[in-house]
Amino acid sequence: FIIFFAAIYDEAEKRSDRSHNLKQEIETAMAQMLYACNDHSSLVSTLFVCCTELTSLKVEPKYIADLAIKSNNLYAGIVLLESMLVEGEDIECPQKPRKRVKRALSTNEKKEMQLSFEDQCCSQLARLYNLLGENDTVLALSMNYIAIQDTKTGVQEYLNGQYMNAYKSYTNAMEMAHEQGQRSVATTLEQQLWKEETSKCLRKLAKWDVIHDQTSKRITEIDGHQSFENNLWYFLVHKHDLQLTQQSTYESWFEDWLLSSLKHENTESQWKVLQKYVDEWTMNSRDETETLKRTFLEDHYAPILSFLYAVRNDSTRTKMYSRKSYDTLLEKWCNLPKFAVNAKKKLLSSLQVLVETGEFMQMMDNNIHNDVHDDDAEDVLRFWQSRFPRNTDDVLVWDDIAFYRKVFCGQFARMPNMSHLKEVITDCQKDTMYACIQAMLEQKNFTVAQQYMEKVAYLGSYTDRFKLQNIDLHLQSTLADTRQSAADKLRSLNKINEKLTNYFKNDNNNHNNSNSNHSIMLSDNEFEMYSLKAQILYHMGCTIDSDLTLLRYTPNIANVNEMYCDAHKFYRKALQTVLKEQGDDDEEKERTYAVDGEHLQMVDEMLVHAVKNAHYRKYEATVAAAHLQIAAFCNQRLLSLEEKVRLDFERKEGTNNRIKLFSMVREYSALEVELGQALIIHVMKAMQFNDADARDMFPRVLDSAEMNVSVLGPLVISHCKRIPCWMFLRWIAQMLAELGCSALIQVVMPCLKRIARMYPYALLYPFNLTKEDLSSAEHAKPLIRTLDDLLKGMDGYELCSAFVEALDLMCHPHLRYNDYVKEIKVIVDDKRERNQKVKHEKITHCIQELLSDLCSASKPYVKTAIGTENLHFYNVIGKQLI
Repeated sequence: FIIFFAAIYDEAEKRSDRSHNLKQEIETAMAQMLYACNDHSSLVSTLFVCCTELTSLKVEPKYIADLAIKSNNLYAGIVLLESMLVEGEDIECPQKPRKRVKRALSTNEKKEMQLSFEDQCCSQLARLYNLLGENDTVLALSMNYIAIQDTKTGVQEYLNGQYMNAYKSYTNAMEMAHEQGQRSVATTLEQQLWKEETSKCLRKLAKWDVIHDQTSKRITEIDGHQSFENNLWYFLVHKHDLQLTQQSTYESWFEDWLLSSLKHENTESQWKVLQKYVDEWTMNSRDETETLKRTFLEDHYAPILSFLYAVRNDSTRTKMYSRKSYDTLLEKWCNLPKFAVNAKKKLLSSLQVLVETGEFMQMMDNNIHNDVHDDDAEDVLRFWQSRFPRNTDDVLVWDDIAFYRKVFCGQFARMPNMSHLKEVITDCQKDTMYACIQAMLEQKNFTVAQQYMEKVAYLGSYTDRFKLQNIDLHLQSTLADTRQSAADKLRSLNKINEKLTNYFKNDNNNHNNSNSNHSIMLSDNEFEMYSLKAQILYHMGCTIDSDLTLLRYTPNIANVNEMYCDAHKFYRKALQTVLKEQGDDDEEKERTYAVDGEHLQMVDEMLVHAVKNAHYRKYEATVAAAHLQIAAFCNQRLLSLEEKVRLDFERKEGTNNRIKLFSMVREYSALEVELGQALIIHVMKAMQFNDADARDMFPRVLDSAEMNVSVLGPLVISHCKRIPCWMFLRWIAQMLAELGCSALIQVVMPCLKRIARMYPYALLYPFNLTKEDLSSAEHAKPLIRTLDDLLKGMDGYELCSAFVEALDLMCHPHLRYNDYVKEIKVIVDDKRERNQKVKHEKITHCIQELLSDLCSASKPYVKTAIGTENLHFYNVIGKQLI
């Protein structure tokens, strides 16, 4: 039907004239059908997709969004609204016809009518994207209809991950609007945004107590004549009396109340109230309203019901709601489009909690039947210690893991049959909190990280790794605070440095007093200590570098360079703790293993290698991180030195002479070459451990090697031999471009040869493109011939070349002809080239390429199959050019 409709609409558009505008009649009829149709999913989706073909659709955007929600056609509604946004930005849409008595419009309704058509579309798109969990898209769209600056600031802060600052901005906007009253320029949409986003910010900050108090107050105010429980279900029981936006708002308040009641600090008292409500809602089905409540809970909150009954040892209901949760998840997954990535992540994030709830219930069942096996219980807890989400996953995912495991481990600790596993249970809780804090540090969510750090104190005294993590938390929160002055930041860094120094002293005393033999296992604490010390010194140096008068706060440091050298020294120590280096920094010494000599002879040689490899893999991520820390430090120092050179140049020559700045040949200092050498070594060593961030820095390695090719070039070549060839595939274009640079041509050539032998298909197409550009460079010709000969020896070369040649011929011949003419014009107008002979040679070469490309009816590989357009150009113009 959609195809049929599109054909009719196109024909109507062709036949329309001033007397009979058939196209407009179809558009009017479609608008009437949308207003008259029911909420049938297939009908609405068909009408929506048909309407995307229309040039003008005079339908209120709010009505389209409402219809999309009611018929569960969110994606079709988004497609239609986006097409209206593109096609009809200046259309004045009529309101939906209503059979009601006219009444005076409220102030908020008048503000809504003042919104432009584009803003109305954006606001309704934001509603639909919000239901899909695409919060970033919602905020980006909301910027179109926001009127208050504090709201805009809050949106930007939220998108930047500064949730506390965003919450404060939204709160300021609400207070300002409350003071101004009717004079406020904020629309109902913006006021709705404040309520929704403050709740989201509080969720991101895990402020469940505040959420519970605010939500309970809002729910109580829904209807002062109703009980709290009736107001809770107002969105469901009275949904026919509510507008769709108001219904969704009340529903979100219900969810906030449910989650905050579950995670409230005063858990026991809140759970009694919550469990009383849940029992009443799920077990009673006296009338239609009670059945409606139970069905809604089971459809939307089955995982929470499963958890609540698991904690109460109700195995039957736990398993029932777990099955319901999996069924709902699979149903939602099947209905999601292929590219709904965020929605899929949100669904998958709930799986781990479901799995661990099932494992917990299994342990409780075994305990009831006195069937608890020590190995099984310990295996589950050990497995939890190593099973975590990714550090980049949402804070709510991590908060669920932390909360659920806290409850589960508390239940385990009270089981008499598991009293001997108390140490394992405590370790599981500590490892969970450590991983959660580390994830929050990576996400720069320092508020939640501090909350988790305070919860660790309830598990006993801080261990060494938590002390170091606490120092790291203070360091990162200090660096992220942009409101501090440079002097205040330096004072804070000094305090953190003193705290870490005291930790160093205590740690050394503990090592000296201990008589036990230290194993050769790597010390994570040592690595963290040296790494933190280096970071603190580096950032102190950067702070002082911006204002040298701040040196008075560091009496023990003579100059900034001394601080940078100390930072480099501690980065090196961090690396040494991982590699156990003894002497030469460039050679990794072979590790020794504490294995009994007699038993070693009995073990197969392959098994010994497997044990060594497993031991090595356990720390290879730490090794790569240590190398990368030094490389990042050297890179930052090089960039700051380059910035100083640029500023000095602008001070002498002025800021307008940028061409001279970029074209000058600069001599690099010995310090820069030394930093470049360290950068190359450590980036390439990190690449040997398959570090993704190190692979991203390979172009910087080539850039650094250009500072002194005679010294740094051989270094790059020697390290490239130790790195798998596939790691360089993504940088083929950059390396081929260096063939035009006489300085680095010998550096990249060995790597390109390896790629040509091992992965010739990856090199073929970019090489053919570069070969044409470098055909006039004399120094590159022999190397191009070498690569060409290597590629010609690969299997299927002629087929691949024919494919590449056919791709080139897909460009229209007139466009290729214009490109050649422009190139010739550039050569002719080049005033810098005064040698007419050289100009003549370049023009001749360009014309020869033009004739071979466009003035030939046959090609080396595709033969005469050059396409109709190319053949037509050859017959009409090509022969005349020849």
